[in-house]
Amino acid sequence: MTEVFLIQATGDPTDRPPAETKADEPIGHGFYNHPNWHNQTKDEDFGEVEEGDIILLYCTGNVEACPKQIKYIFQVTGKEEDRLDGSEIGVPNKLLLEELHRLSPGFPLEKIRQWVEDGKLSDAMNRAGTQGFNITNVEKADYEAITEWTDSREPEPTIEHYEEELRNFIANHGLGVISDEYANYELYQDADSTGELYTTPIGEIDLVYQHPESGELVIVELKRTQKTSDKVVGQIARYLGWAEAELAVDNQVHGLIVTQTASERLKYAVRALKDCELATYKLNFHFEMQN
Repeated sequence: MTEVFLIQATGDPTDRPPAETKADEPIGHGFYNHPNWHNQTKDEDFGEVEEGDIILLYCTGNVEACPKQIKYIFQVTGKEEDRLDGSEIGVPNKLLLEELHRLSPGFPLEKIRQWVEDGKLSDAMNRAGTQGFNITNVEKADYEAITEWTDSREPEPTIEHYEEELRNFIANHGLGVISDEYANYELYQDADSTGELYTTPIGEIDLVYQHPESGELVIVELKRTQKTSDKVVGQIARYLGWAEAELAVDNQVHGLIVTQTASERLKYAVRALKDCELATYKLNFHFEMQN
């Protein structure tokens, strides 16, 4: 009989073995790893999960892609031992997962709370968003109620869609729309591709611009989310290091992070980078009457 489990994942980088899983494990890599579940009474439901069971993944507020909501639903395809973390051999502590649903819109924490209060979800669902929560068995009716609600809503534009529109706008109008100091820069061009979604061995750079006279390069990283994590600084630092080694030759390389809002943590992190700037933008609404 198929069981349904609610699992909570965080976006915090943690040293392994983690006390709670990082969101990029189930979302990005198709597994859920919790090596200490068998030592913690509060997580004993982990041991009840079997192949074919359903996982509702609740992500905490620091998961940039889907904060404070259930957006991903997985099905368990098997269990494995993870011996790299020094856990007891012979105790399965990794669930292998296959994406079953990607909810659009996601099911937010405030709606979870309200639906539990209204009796539309089981009390166990209220553990989402609580400190130290990891996993609990919930009702199959919870899964059905959430998916039915999501199916009845208009799909929301994805973060990737918003970033694509932002990238296209800058590429079409030039980097000067951000600041006059970049007015004369042009999209980078080499024999294989342009500087829009420039592919490198370490990832895809949103935009690469170059000054036609000085040869200076600008590496642009775009973030559409309202709360951009300071982890973006590590990302653009990798791109800058690669560009200095592979593209710049004798030219300077600058970094530019473009985001909707900038937290104090992000501002301080950017200040620590040499030759990197931070820009924010605001959305404008344009209306047209349709006759």
